[in-house]
Amino acid sequence: MPRISESTLRELEEILEHYKDALDHLHLAQATRENRYYRARLFVQWLRDDFTAGRQRGI
Repeated sequence: MPRISESTLRELEEILEHYKDALDHLHLAQATRENRYYRARLFVQWLRDDFTAGRQRGI
C-alpha cells in the first residue's frame, strides 16, 4: 500500500518527469544527471511502496 494518496503519487510522478527534463538542460556530466534522477526516482518508488533495497539499478 502506498505511503501517500494515489493522486499525490501521480502528481509526484509527473513532477519527477519534469525534474528529469530540467536535469537534461543542466551542464552536468551524463552520469551525474542520471544519478540525480535515479535517486529521486527511488524516493518516489519508496513512497509507492515499490522499493527493494539492493535491487539492481536500471535507468
